[in-house]
Amino acid sequence: MTSTASVKVGCGSVMATDSRGKAAEQDLVLFREVFRESQERRQLNVLVVEDDDEDFMILKRHLEDMEDFDARISRATTLHAAMDMAETSQFQLALVDYWLGADTGPRVLEGLGGRHGALPTVLVTGLGHDAYKKAAMKAGAIHCLSKDDINTTVLQDTIRSVLHTHELESKLRTSEG
Repeated sequence: MTSTASVKVGCGSVMATDSRGKAAEQDLVLFREVFRESQERRQLNVLVVEDDDEDFMILKRHLEDMEDFDARISRATTLHAAMDMAETSQFQLALVDYWLGADTGPRVLEGLGGRHGALPTVLVTGLGHDAYKKAAMKAGAIHCLSKDDINTTVLQDTIRSVLHTHELESKLRTSEG
């Protein structure tokens, strides 16, 4: 006779049972820890550098809808405002629009320290041409996103990847230092 097991999760309780409905005598500590961690949201202070109100509201909605992060969002609409805010606040990520009136995203990225600065950055653009993305990467963006492709899942996955990349690069620079 074979025995099958199932795990039931509901209302904060976890119970393992076998095919006969009896409580299994197995250790569920690891499962509980993984389940609990998956329910916790990491706080993330984000600087959004975007001069268009509609585009900002779209980014804000996606940031607020992310499951893995509890985003604290601040907005700058100019290069100078972004640099001032970055100096006086502790952000963990910047999302930077390519066109900011007379300024451009790459100028903001350079002002924030570029690729080796303390603030990891993602350039967000409505322009599909690769030349814009290359300019952003050269100026220090860790990643570029097309506004047409952004949704909550893509943004969350991109942020997770950018934060991880920035952490690894920082450790590498420190170890080489």
